[in-house]
Amino acid sequence: MDTGLESSPYRAPDGAIEEQPATRARPFFLAPPTLKLVVMMVFTLGWYAIWWFYRAWRAVKQHERRRFNPAWRSIFGIFYAYACFRAINRIAADGTREKRAPAGLLAIAYVVLALSVLLPGPLWLLSPLSVLPLLPMNARARRYNQFVNADVYRDEDGITAWNWLAITVGGACWAILLLGILIYFLSTLVPAA
Repeated sequence: MDTGLESSPYRAPDGAIEEQPATRARPFFLAPPTLKLVVMMVFTLGWYAIWWFYRAWRAVKQHERRRFNPAWRSIFGIFYAYACFRAINRIAADGTREKRAPAGLLAIAYVVLALSVLLPGPLWLLSPLSVLPLLPMNARARRYNQFVNADVYRDEDGITAWNWLAITVGGACWAILLLGILIYFLSTLVPAA
């Protein structure tokens, strides 16, 4: 007697099911090692922060299934730093039992140091310190990545070709800036004839 189940798409498979090879998981947050974060932030004159915030917002969007554009939130990072830090704290609290980082203080410090680039004279040289408030949040995100998957794929640990390009261009910019400061300083020491 034909029950019609033989041709049903809902029937169980006939043979054994093949196991798919395991793929390596990507880190949930962009959380490079501390040295890499500092080097990239300093040598890119702070532009690396846009990439860091973009990847953080993309992870938040994926985790919370919210609708927003991570690119805009990363470009306008000084306006969204507190929300980003708070979201990292919230997501990381799901997996780890550690104390939350002070998102408000870190966001204020980040905004003040990032905007110090607009200060007159040599005070703009404080702007590379804008990496300091990112360090505790990056460390928290890194620990969360390790908690989620101890064998996490560490593609952000090494220096990529794009990183080297950014370091080279940024290093040239720093060399020109520091040479200009040196020339200005030396010109003020020499009396006018």
